[in-house]
Amino acid sequence: MVNTERYTCSMVVTPTFCSATADYAAKESTDGGLTLGPVEIAVFSFPGSQFNGQVAPALRELIESETIHVLDLAFIIKAENGDVAWFEIEDAAMHAPEFSGFHDDPIDLLNTEDIELLAEEVAPGSSAAVLVFEHTWAKKLAGAVEGSGGFVVAREYIPAPVVEAAVAAAQNS
Repeated sequence: MVNTERYTCSMVVTPTFCSATADYAAKESTDGGLTLGPVEIAVFSFPGSQFNGQVAPALRELIESETIHVLDLAFIIKAENGDVAWFEIEDAAMHAPEFSGFHDDPIDLLNTEDIELLAEEVAPGSSAAVLVFEHTWAKKLAGAVEGSGGFVVAREYIPAPVVEAAVAAAQNS
């Protein structure tokens, strides 16, 4: 069983989200392994609400290759006057059909409070996609670490442009 006392969430999401995710992750699968690998929440902003059709196919490719598993997905639209509207993946057929069928076992990890908190970071006149996903590629490693009594003490997302700049600087020195 996963010791959820070892895990903390950032303030990006509410305590309800964190405890729901930890409770779900703490369940063991029928083969004795962890139910979930590492879970991440990512918020992608689209200034001016401009979409070019590349996101849904890229996400679908990650799902089909079993690199990730979508646990929840919501879309936020913030009007120029600051009014916020949002919908979850279950309503994608009506609002964003290209995202239909991205997960067939919705867990509803995101709640209204989460969306309202995340919407504060979206600029007026813009949209955002809030993606909660499991890193299925890391599930076996996470299980091995947990089974060995280990746990994650730090994890950092580094944007590609930052890494590219660091590599270029290292190569030029």
